[in-house]
Amino acid sequence: MKAPNSIELSGTSGNGPYSGGGFASTLFAADEKWNDTQSKGEFSLLTWSYNYRDVGEYQRELTQYQNSTGGSCFLTAPTAVRPHLSGSLGSATSAFTCTTDCLPFSNCAPSVIAISPNAESFANGKTYAFPVFTADERYGALWQAQIKQHMTDPLWQPPHKPCVGSPLQNIAWRQDDGTCLADISESDTGVEMRYYALRPFVESRCELPADAPLPPQGVYIGCLTFNQLNQTSSPSGNICLPPSIVGHEIGSKYPRTVAQPWAIYLRELACVCAEGRFTGEYKANGVSCESVPPP
Repeated sequence: MKAPNSIELSGTSGNGPYSGGGFASTLFAADEKWNDTQSKGEFSLLTWSYNYRDVGEYQRELTQYQNSTGGSCFLTAPTAVRPHLSGSLGSATSAFTCTTDCLPFSNCAPSVIAISPNAESFANGKTYAFPVFTADERYGALWQAQIKQHMTDPLWQPPHKPCVGSPLQNIAWRQDDGTCLADISESDTGVEMRYYALRPFVESRCELPADAPLPPQGVYIGCLTFNQLNQTSSPSGNICLPPSIVGHEIGSKYPRTVAQPWAIYLRELACVCAEGRFTGEYKANGVSCESVPPP
């Protein structure tokens, strides 16, 4: 070993005396290209389409069949609509897509990702159009889309609840929100609220990158497809549910930002700059107070 980051090789190669150059690799290790913490600007576009009419008509016909007499025209029960989705996306879901895309950082223009019916364009941006769908005054119509910029590090595991101090049943083991919350003890219940660092995040993807090593058993990246979910027995994996709330505060012009990556970053940044209890963990995930310009 000549220096902390270099190795001196001696001896012979397969073709005679070693003459310099080349590299050494570790047997069974992943390719060196996966040891990369630089941003690629990757994100996911998720869409959910719905057909409430076919589900509503199925329910109407089923009710008529169940209440029918011998003279009814409904001699057989109607066929259920997408029954295998009832436990995941819901039977009204007619399509689901997840697409990985990329928008690299630019020094000259802010990055903008938009879902809009107006075909806006930006110097460094990507705009996704609304689809054409038919309004239904009886059953309703809906289409949802979401830009997902971050996901939990697939290899992250929550730390174990501490086994020292109070009995385990008196410890509430909670995840920090990025602000470096302090442990507290509730005097009236005797419960101790103890916090561990917020999970690390990485750029969102819908699938493994090309040629990537397989993740450990039980670890999944991206979403199960619509066809995988719409079958009798679905494979193991992540079910990507549609957003339950809109992207802005009701009755307000301001967007919801609490769960957005920049809001998480700003909370962790405040912790790091104040040298809070989880400074080391958040620095390891790329948060640095040194990058903040002076006021």
